[in-house]
Amino acid sequence: MDMQAQDWLTLLGTAVVAVIALVLISTAGEVYGLGIALFLVAVVYGFRTIKRVFDRIDAGRH
Repeated sequence: MDMQAQDWLTLLGTAVVAVIALVLISTAGEVYGLGIALFLVAVVYGFRTIKRVFDRIDAGRH
């Protein structure tokens, strides 16, 4: 297993933030824009974390 515990915790934290953002969006109050922005940041950060892990795995193979 090439993913470290820190990577798993980062992805778990990112998923929690994304779910909180979806709750903010679903309330459709004044925090609607904040929820969308927070969700987009969480998704982009999650994908960057996954890419960093795969780049590290790929670098280990060369």
